[in-house]
Amino acid sequence: MVQIKNIELIGGENFSGRSAYLREKNCDNNSRKRLFIGEIPSNYLSGLTTTVDNEIRLHRANNNQQIIVEIDALLKKCDFDKHLFKNSFNLSGGEQALLAVACHLLIDKDDLAIDTVLEQLSSSWILHLFDTFRKLPHKKIMISDNRIKSYGFEPDMILQHNNDKPLIDSKKFQINTSEDINFLLDDISFSYSRFQNVLTNFTYEFETGKIYLLNGKNGAGKTTLAKILSGVLKLKHGKIYKNGLIYVPYSYPGKIVGYSFQDPDEQLFANTVFRELNGNVDSLKANMLAKSFGLSDFMEEHPQDLPFVLRKRLAIAATLSIDRSFYIFDEPTLGQDDNTSKELAKIFHKLTTGGKGVIIISHFKEFILEYDSIDINLS
Repeated sequence: MVQIKNIELIGGENFSGRSAYLREKNCDNNSRKRLFIGEIPSNYLSGLTTTVDNEIRLHRANNNQQIIVEIDALLKKCDFDKHLFKNSFNLSGGEQALLAVACHLLIDKDDLAIDTVLEQLSSSWILHLFDTFRKLPHKKIMISDNRIKSYGFEPDMILQHNNDKPLIDSKKFQINTSEDINFLLDDISFSYSRFQNVLTNFTYEFETGKIYLLNGKNGAGKTTLAKILSGVLKLKHGKIYKNGLIYVPYSYPGKIVGYSFQDPDEQLFANTVFRELNGNVDSLKANMLAKSFGLSDFMEEHPQDLPFVLRKRLAIAATLSIDRSFYIFDEPTLGQDDNTSKELAKIFHKLTTGGKGVIIISHFKEFILEYDSIDINLS
């Protein structure tokens, strides 16, 4: 893939100053305005409309015909027609990411800075999006991202991290052993409306002691399946069996399956990092988790005062603070650099050696290759 002239790609490890660089460039006194999209795409949707279609129409108000044509083509390639009458906040994280970028591109005469958002997109959507960037040469687009090389590019600039950045240390992580459990999902289907199923006649058996990777394009039902297994969503059709007996996760949410959400802010509730980790365990285990995830220096901080990269780690650690037979991690590497992702991979391996079952949802191919895993494609 050839470098695209109107894109500046900023690489570097966590805490190297990439986000600060983007924000500084956004605030300089040049004559061109630059819009900004941060790590949580739903924060960059207007909240003024009730449907995806109206959100797009709102941002088309500047009426630059070339941009409108290219964005319409992008959304069509990504099969967004089926989402037009949904509420934007009911889309998956990857779908929200694409919508936020598309809507910001529609705002004419403004450049765009994108901070760690594209990691949520499937590889095919990444290709379509970069092709759209190429067709809008008058827009300057700055992208800070952990996966630039995975997209087929080399960074234009690599920022250097500070030497005391908080690190994940898999060697400090300890896990209790678990009993053997299997879940049989028998012909399950699920829909958020009567018009379209997200999952249709899906049958599969999950066993402890193994790592499973849920693959599929954005909106294929990966997060939906995770929420059914963990008891967040109520199954509508089909049955789930645990060790041969009918089991209803919705009646026992989180009892057997711990779930780390894609958006960490959806599961952080305590007013300090220590309380977030200590709510279900003793101080010894809380401190072990803090050391494992590079959080020891932040124990008295409010979780919402932490940068996204640490909030994501905290959400994973908080999930692991509760001893469960299965764990589901939804896009666990979001915001994490390559070295951090490798340490996460080692922690997940430790879970399976302790007899836990691990289900991972990720678009990060290099991270996926870290595993001796079982692939499940929901496309």
